[in-house]
Amino acid sequence: TRCANLNPLAYDRIKKATAELLGVSTGALDKAVRAAQKDLQDDESATPFDDVEPHPHPINPAALLSEISDTVRRFIILEREQADICALWVAFTHFVEVVHVAPLLIITAPEAACGKSQLRDLLARMVARPLNTNNMKAATLFRIAEKWHPSLMLDEVDLMLKSDDDLSNLINAGHHRGASQV
Repeated sequence: TRCANLNPLAYDRIKKATAELLGVSTGALDKAVRAAQKDLQDDESATPFDDVEPHPHPINPAALLSEISDTVRRFIILEREQADICALWVAFTHFVEVVHVAPLLIITAPEAACGKSQLRDLLARMVARPLNTNNMKAATLFRIAEKWHPSLMLDEVDLMLKSDDDLSNLINAGHHRGASQV
């Protein structure tokens, strides 16, 4: 079930080691994962996202935001203000259901290989319901967004937007609750 909930690339990364751990061939594991995925699809209440348990005690929001910001700066080279913005956006994703306008976090850099994808991957470990959408078609994304309200973790968006008007429309209108209809 754990493997069935992974996106295809994440599953591919752990497939061989998982098969060895379970003492089965990768083909047998693939078959079991497909069956588990079918079971998950049949269960309408199932989501591809981990359930997050609320902290049992009140927290200090300022301390939590500082810790998130420090974590970002530990792994990514950027200004403190930029890390603070990332922390605020991470926190926001956990409250998206109660706002009318959702800010888009757009990560840019002056040249290639500056850590944009690494920052996206780090933030995906902290946001609510992260969904990596590389090479996803707009129709699929519309359905997923309507059903689960994920935090979309897009990479190389400039290339996707040039080739897909529907995806461009979804992103441009999707940050405002009243502006986007699926």
